[in-house]
Amino acid sequence: MASIHEQLYNSADFQSVDFQTYLQTILQAVMRAFKRSNVLFNLQVAETFRLELTRAIPCGLILNEVITNIFKHAFPDSAQGQAEIKLSVTPSQDIFMQIADNGIGIPDQDWSQSNSLGMKIIHLLTEQLAGTIALDGHQGTTITIIFPLHPE
Repeated sequence: MASIHEQLYNSADFQSVDFQTYLQTILQAVMRAFKRSNVLFNLQVAETFRLELTRAIPCGLILNEVITNIFKHAFPDSAQGQAEIKLSVTPSQDIFMQIADNGIGIPDQDWSQSNSLGMKIIHLLTEQLAGTIALDGHQGTTITIIFPLHPE
């Protein structure tokens, strides 16, 4: 939230944020919080990717939660690993967001019914964005979220 406010103060556009810059700010903050750099992140975000505030805030909260989970769970004992974050706009004007890591993965279960507070938050925020979520916990973890670029 603070990084969005900072971007708005430094911008002439109060309706949207440069999401590449916002994502880098989130990533750096989480890395500082964990005092680790054992995960190499590859960001694939268009340089001119801007997102309306009503979409940027929940999207940023989702990314913060997933990145935090990567540091907490994907690489035990500070093992080295890699993660990739992709953000793009599809031809049908949806946002495609995918976060994948090559960590230990997650067990098979119905994640929409998870008791994990983090997963509940991710699902609720995805619903708030009128999006869909898919999780794959084999050979690392991949979370794919698709939501409309513009709220209806």
